[in-house]
Amino acid sequence: MAKQVVIVGGGFAGISAAKKLASANFSVTIIDKTNHHLFQPLLYQVATAALSPGDIAMPIRAIFSKQKKGCRQLYPFFCLITYFHPHARQICCVSPPNKKVFSAYLWG
Repeated sequence: MAKQVVIVGGGFAGISAAKKLASANFSVTIIDKTNHHLFQPLLYQVATAALSPGDIAMPIRAIFSKQKKGCRQLYPFFCLITYFHPHARQICCVSPPNKKVFSAYLWG
């Protein structure tokens, strides 16, 4: 049985860690408040109409849908974290109300 890891944040570090852990027989839950990864260095080009928003933002689920079939142990979860208790390995979220996530390992 794969060990459960919870990663807080869908930025570059969170996505990179999730990809490596999912392929190393871990069950990974990635928690982020939005459902997309945004490449902010190119945000100014969207503001000047040089790029479309779809060119710098990608849904987190789409990033992991291209993983190998053996690496499908990744579960994105979208919520706003209200409480983080590292010793109890517990994270509480706003949406859904009072949802609690427990994990063997926390990364954030």
